Amino acid sequence: MRREIKRNEGVSRSPIYAHFNASLSGLSTIRCYGAEETNHAAFLDALHENAAWMVSFIGVQRWLGFRLDAICAVLVSVAALTSVAQLDSLGYALVALALESALLLSGNLQWAVRQTAELAVHLTAVERCLDYCDLPQDSEGDEVKKGGKNAVELAAWPAEGRLELDGLCARYRPGLPLVLSGVTLTVP
Repeated sequence: MRREIKRNEGVSRSPIYAHFNASLSGLSTIRCYGAEETNHAAFLDALHENAAWMVSFIGVQRWLGFRLDAICAVLVSVAALTSVAQLDSLGYALVALALESALLLSGNLQWAVRQTAELAVHLTAVERCLDYCDLPQDSEGDEVKKGGKNAVELAAWPAEGRLELDGLCARYRPGLPLVLSGVTLTVP
């Protein structure tokens, strides 16, 4: 569950960076059309979605920490009760060593479980990279030389860079008058 939450948090983080980059690149256009509020609202939506996943991830981490603390408290309590019950036969030094070992073991157990969970979370980045590796790669022209499917597409490609318009009519939207009517031209 923690891994899926972290994956979704990472996926929801990408649009934030993309939107920020696009906003910086198109800042003059955004200002020209007066779209600052719309752009800001879209950025806040992306930020809100990412924050929701991040809060979920932090909640899962806290729940894991609480469960580990409870398990370690039970472990230390059992060690303490057992040691006190056997105090006469074990001696004070051995009881102190058992309690200290139980405390160290509980701390090491918490560290190991948290590191294992953190490793699983970080491996989602590797999983995403492997998904990109499985994508089909672009051909390098070998299929065209061998007469493959790209050869048919290449045969349909224009052989020269010429543009011909014959009787072009255009309007901005249905119901409005024509802005271009019967335009005929050839661009060599």
